[in-house]
Amino acid sequence: MMRTWTVIFSLALAVPLGNAREGWSAEFERGLASPQSEESSGKIFCYDHVTKKHHSLPCEEPEHIQVGSKQNSLNDTRELISNFAYQEGIAAYKSGDYEVAFRKFNVLAEKGHPSAQNYLGLMYRQGYGAPQDYRISVKWYKLAADQGNADAQANLGYMYSSGSGVPQDEKAAVKWYQLAAEQGNATAQFNLGYMYSLGSGVPQDARNAIKWYTLAAMQGLANAQYNLGVKYENGRGAPKNYKTALKWYRLAANQGHADAQNILGTIYYNGKGVARNYKSAANWYRAAAVQGYAIAQFNLGRMFVQGLGVPKDYETATKWFTLAAEQGNGNAQGTLGVMYYYGYGVMQDFVYAHMWGNLGASNGNNKVVEFRDQLVKRMTPSQIAEAQKLARECIRKYYKMC
Repeated sequence: MMRTWTVIFSLALAVPLGNAREGWSAEFERGLASPQSEESSGKIFCYDHVTKKHHSLPCEEPEHIQVGSKQNSLNDTRELISNFAYQEGIAAYKSGDYEVAFRKFNVLAEKGHPSAQNYLGLMYRQGYGAPQDYRISVKWYKLAADQGNADAQANLGYMYSSGSGVPQDEKAAVKWYQLAAEQGNATAQFNLGYMYSLGSGVPQDARNAIKWYTLAAMQGLANAQYNLGVKYENGRGAPKNYKTALKWYRLAANQGHADAQNILGTIYYNGKGVARNYKSAANWYRAAAVQGYAIAQFNLGRMFVQGLGVPKDYETATKWFTLAAEQGNGNAQGTLGVMYYYGYGVMQDFVYAHMWGNLGASNGNNKVVEFRDQLVKRMTPSQIAEAQKLARECIRKYYKMC
């Protein structure tokens, strides 16, 4: 009997470590980025009184402006006042004083200020400073987008893509993403790449997807960097190139991108395109796991069970399995059932072993089905009934504190 259980325990842990495909379609990429403000896109705009355009910080006080008439002087004064009010709105928004921000942006938006209109659209979408209303949000995004505001164009594209405040229209989404992307808006470039990757609103075109991902990635957008890694790892739109994939994954991971961190862990675990390094694998899994990424939590737990890159430690392994199991990860749930069967890191308990094994099987862990079915042969009918009851209760509690 011990030989049988040893084999089953090995099978329970031998599931894939998690990569760009685990839990998703054959090629998992990060989806559409949600609406942004100019501030949330990493930009604060100031007004240049010479070029009559907004530009990124740092803002400088204008030198003496030569004016040709009283009307020009009056216009310049109005622009100064408008810009000052806009910056006040930005400051209020950043500090969380949404009522003040809304008032500032609303006055400016009514006067046709495109950046204020974009912010007003964002606030109506978020329900900050005003009741959430997607239709009004779209109205303000459209007014700003029609004036050429790239952030508003990107945001309007998202609203059409998600069907928020307007009927879902992928072709319209592509139109607005394209306009914003051509102005260098990184979010729009990323979303346009994603649309080409899926073939949503445009013919599916992996090469075009890579083109737009690359433009966004070069601006430092972590999701775009991650998706490029997926493309190059899988040879979609470009020849397979593990070195290039690793470069983009690393750039995203260094920004805290949990998917990329988990994949880097798997790359180092398998020695795929790099020298196998279990310590590096464990470090990258941990970086993603502490962010609450369930697959990485499961993977890190495995490392502690196997003693690869970290000391063998069943208690710590059980901790990470539990955190992943509480998020509904079937691999972690099934493995946690095995840990309870053996008493590895926890008190031995057949009831909890069955409960977690049953939950894991219901969440797609086929490898644990044999474990669960063999386990019932060693349990009494009352134990089985209790385990099934606990499993139902655990589902009702969304796997928390089971």
